[in-house]
Amino acid sequence: MMVPELSVVPRSANAAERAGVRRGVLYRTILHREALTEPGMVAQVLADLAAGQRIGIADAVPVKLIIADRELAMLPLFRGGNTAAASVLVHAGGLLEALVAYFELAWEQAYPLSPRTTGDRLVEERPDAMDEFDARMLGLVLAGLTDQAVGARLGVSRRTVQRRIGELMARAGAESRIQLGWHAARKGWA
Repeated sequence: MMVPELSVVPRSANAAERAGVRRGVLYRTILHREALTEPGMVAQVLADLAAGQRIGIADAVPVKLIIADRELAMLPLFRGGNTAAASVLVHAGGLLEALVAYFELAWEQAYPLSPRTTGDRLVEERPDAMDEFDARMLGLVLAGLTDQAVGARLGVSRRTVQRRIGELMARAGAESRIQLGWHAARKGWA
């Protein structure tokens, strides 16, 4: 997990990581969104993606964390120590398992960056993003309109509205429209 203003070992000076990539080691990095504003970071991320690394972007990365082969972890020893060399090494045990679980949860919530680019810009993949029609339809449903009224406003049948709402519920894992509304608010769908 990479935080902004990292100054202990800049990514460009990390020879061990580059050697690992050449050997076929898979690296997954969760990058704090603010880190992309640092000079040269976008070019570095593009190079890392081209080399086969997987990078996810997150709005919040609370701590710098490195996990190696689920056998070792390293994180700052002191609070707010993302720029200090003092770190703690965690070996196999319950704490390591908790750190691995934390990383996996954070990885699931991060948005993958794509090596597909437009110029020198990164493309953020949002697999849970909605198309414009579904967003408009969901907004009308959550505003309390009936399926018939939503269909009339959007120029589709009541059955199309019901089918599309059912598909959204399945995507969200929701069993009711109330749960869909909660999920929509949480994911920024509405």
